[in-house]
Amino acid sequence: MPATPAHSSGSMESAYSPPSRSSSQSPIRYAYDSPTRQIYAETDRRRRRSNQRALEMIDSPSRQLMVEFGQMMLHSEAIHNLRLDQATADYVKPQQEILAAAATQHARLLRYAEGELRIELMELERQRIEAEIMQARRDEAKRIELLRIERQKEDEAREEQKRAAAEQREKELREQQLKAEQEKEARRVAELEAEQQRQAAQAEADRQAKAAADAEAAEKARQAALQAQQSQQASQAPTATAPVAIAQHPQLSPSTLTATLLERKTAELAAREAEHKRYLDLHKALKIFRNDVEAHNKDHAQDPNALGTIRRRVTAEAGKVSANKAANAKAAAAVREILREGVSAKFSYMSTVDVRKYIVRPIPAISQDSEAQYPTMLLYLLNILAKRIVNQFVSEGIKDYNPIDPLGLMAVSIFSDDEFKWKGVSLFDLVLAKLHAQCAVLFGIYGKENTEQGRKRLGWRREGGEYDDPTTYMDRVRALGAGFASMTLRQFNKKIPPIPAIEFWRALECIINVPSEEVTATHYYVLQGMLKGFVEKLIIQFGPEALVAVKMAVIDFPKRVTEKTPNADSVRTAARTVEVLADVWKRDLGLTLA
Repeated sequence: MPATPAHSSGSMESAYSPPSRSSSQSPIRYAYDSPTRQIYAETDRRRRRSNQRALEMIDSPSRQLMVEFGQMMLHSEAIHNLRLDQATADYVKPQQEILAAAATQHARLLRYAEGELRIELMELERQRIEAEIMQARRDEAKRIELLRIERQKEDEAREEQKRAAAEQREKELREQQLKAEQEKEARRVAELEAEQQRQAAQAEADRQAKAAADAEAAEKARQAALQAQQSQQASQAPTATAPVAIAQHPQLSPSTLTATLLERKTAELAAREAEHKRYLDLHKALKIFRNDVEAHNKDHAQDPNALGTIRRRVTAEAGKVSANKAANAKAAAAVREILREGVSAKFSYMSTVDVRKYIVRPIPAISQDSEAQYPTMLLYLLNILAKRIVNQFVSEGIKDYNPIDPLGLMAVSIFSDDEFKWKGVSLFDLVLAKLHAQCAVLFGIYGKENTEQGRKRLGWRREGGEYDDPTTYMDRVRALGAGFASMTLRQFNKKIPPIPAIEFWRALECIINVPSEEVTATHYYVLQGMLKGFVEKLIIQFGPEALVAVKMAVIDFPKRVTEKTPNADSVRTAARTVEVLADVWKRDLGLTLA
């Protein structure tokens, strides 16, 4: 018996409905995680419920069967689509994970690349800045070198002008001397004639006087004989004893002792002044000598420019001294080769000169004047070297004390070479003459800084009628003090220094023993140059006595300034530059003087 439509409908629905989750068969997994699938499933449920209601309203079994078959086909298609969607989702998910991992790796690589790029850009920027700095240094060095060359040319131009002026003055002086000699010869002839007339008159007067004297002598002899005869008749007179004086040792009173010390000090000052004058005369003689050599070269040299070339070579090599010991040794060797070239056949037309006129220190006795001959060209080049060294002291000392020490070493090393000496005597007086002219305080010579005569004694430069400003002058004498220390505080194993270390001690003594009412700012600036940078060498050279002297110089001597000191304010300022050396040495060297 056929089932009722309602029953059939219920059977068909139950037969083709989706299996439940509690079925023993493998359940169909519905992926409702996608919003689109959820909407589709919801729509499908609504349609099935609508179809269920419509099916319940159909009374024909065949129609109901057709409807159910259609629903079954739709449901089968939906199941198929869901399975396709699930398979697609299962396939897409690993790909998406791979893409996500690739994106993460890409982002990491991008960050790494950006970091490397920043590092590379920073390195390029550093290299650019470093290149700019190096270029700036090269430009600055080039500018300084050009400035030095320009200054050297200006110095040479000024020297040339001075030389021309000196030649003109010398020419005028020769003319004046010639005129004076002619006048002197005329006066000599006139005086000779007058002397002859005077001698003739004197001879006549002497003859007459002799005749009168002979007559007077005869009369005196007669009177003496008469008196002798009368004395024999006279009685003998009693003799009286004379008191014997008792010899006593002389006693020195305080006034006598003071007078003795004063005489000794006066004699010492006179000796200093005499020696200073000899060096100043040598300084003037060297200027005349240089002009004579250059004039002789102009008249007799096959190549008139050779003298200027070799002079500039000496100046250039001496100017290469720096903190590099190897470079300094090379420069000193080059200077020696130039000096040897000066006595070669290339300058044979220069002949020789009597070197005794250019030496102040004691010289050995010689039997013939020919033994005093010295190569003119070598003396000329040594004088150029001495001038360059002193000028280099000033130019380097204004900037820094370090280059002065190797420069002093070059000076004493070359002037101590036997091949440049005369009979074992060094020509270092060429250097000392320039120091006497520019920094006489080193040798106990000084004067008032606010007077014309005092400045002249102290060595103030005067160009164009105007003296150097105080700052320039003080920088110069400070540098010369340092240069003096660099040359005197030397010890050699195989050579004798051209200037002994005791000269430094003597200069130090001359400065710190100046009375309070005579001390000047120059004393303190020169003292600062002598001690700053050289106190260790001083202590090595003289030992414990040096510590006592240094203490007197930097602690006691600055206190010498009083209100009675001329220009007390400026002198007190200079004294402070010496006073602070004690603190500097304590900080840098661990040297305590107090």
